[in-house]
Amino acid sequence: MVNLATHVTAVLARLGIPPDAPLVAAVSGGRDSVALLLALAEGPRRPHLRVAHVDHGLRPEGPAEAEFVGRLCARLGVSLSATRLALDTAAVGNLAARLREARYAFLREVAGEGFILTAHHADDQAVTLLMRLIEGAALPGLAAMAPRQRNLVRPLLDVPREALEAWLRARGEAWCEDPSNAVERAFRNRVRERYLPLFETERPGAARRLALSAARLREDDEALQALAARLAEPALHGWNWVALPLQPLPPPAILRRLLARLLERRWGLEGPGAEAWAAMAGPLAAGRTVNLPGRTTAVWRRGELCLHRAASLPAYTVAIPTPGVYTLPLGRLVVSAPSAAPGRERTDAGALPLPLIARPWRPGETAGPHGRPVADRLARAGVPGYRRRGWPVLVDAADRVVALPLPLQAAGAGPGFDDAAQGPEEGH
Repeated sequence: MVNLATHVTAVLARLGIPPDAPLVAAVSGGRDSVALLLALAEGPRRPHLRVAHVDHGLRPEGPAEAEFVGRLCARLGVSLSATRLALDTAAVGNLAARLREARYAFLREVAGEGFILTAHHADDQAVTLLMRLIEGAALPGLAAMAPRQRNLVRPLLDVPREALEAWLRARGEAWCEDPSNAVERAFRNRVRERYLPLFETERPGAARRLALSAARLREDDEALQALAARLAEPALHGWNWVALPLQPLPPPAILRRLLARLLERRWGLEGPGAEAWAAMAGPLAAGRTVNLPGRTTAVWRRGELCLHRAASLPAYTVAIPTPGVYTLPLGRLVVSAPSAAPGRERTDAGALPLPLIARPWRPGETAGPHGRPVADRLARAGVPGYRRRGWPVLVDAADRVVALPLPLQAAGAGPGFDDAAQGPEEGH
């Protein structure tokens, strides 16, 4: 029989939970959460342990379960925080989702900067994996529940339900039975109470092995995510675009994660789902523009992956009193005084009539000693079309264009997606 207290202690250490971190165990009074509480109370982290109990206010057994948890905590000498929810069950929206949101809001309030521990076990993990297989989930979904998500920890994911029950019975411990778990209206309940037992009958240990498969799938997904993160490091960005040099285009499993990372880091958007991705992978590899969430498009051409978001250009004016680094909506503008390059006409920033103002260029405007259109100068300088909109010009107090900053080099990648343009540059 598994020594649950030793097991939980080892899992928490493996997941990087500091030995003195505050722990809040979510205890409903059912078998699983009672086993978790007792395992924690028998371990070295007991001095940092407290319990949170939520009565959802939907079942007549709720008050009795709250009393049971109170008595158990008093016997163990563990502090208890309890609440009873009073949600409007007739309100519009998914009741289960609203209950879950309210429950976790209370748990976060109790935990503060500490860690929330729940009693999800191997059977729960197996049920989640089976449901997501049926729903056609991709690898991130098949990885099921994570052992740790920030301060939410599930230390029993590799322990079968029968092992938890055996551990409790060996100690003569009681628990509360939730009759709603046996009601088969919910699909999850049917999978847990009807289908998973069939697998166990045919192949004893099926739940444990399914949970192990989910853990292996999570390892694979994390490895692919890490690779996508490394590929994203050179990405540059402006106010409504992200550009990343990619040659060749990575395989679909990595590319999908790469797109999701760029969308989330730049605009806080979720990546394309599995079904949507299946329809866009081929066209993207063929160099065609595809639609992404949040009015965003992606295209891969000439060795560059570009994401562009349809958005209104923010109006901006930035005073440029002296050479230096200035933050604009499309990135950083570095106003410096570079030395002249052979065969190239340059305007020394120090010779410009500072102070100046940076603002977006306007159609029809010209710049440079020969009065060339700004649009032509940007094109001749090799500025991609998606970057030209909103490009700054430097104007004097009379709003006359004095200089057009053009990039000599792009720099700044990684977490900040920093895009630098050195200038002003003339003579292109």
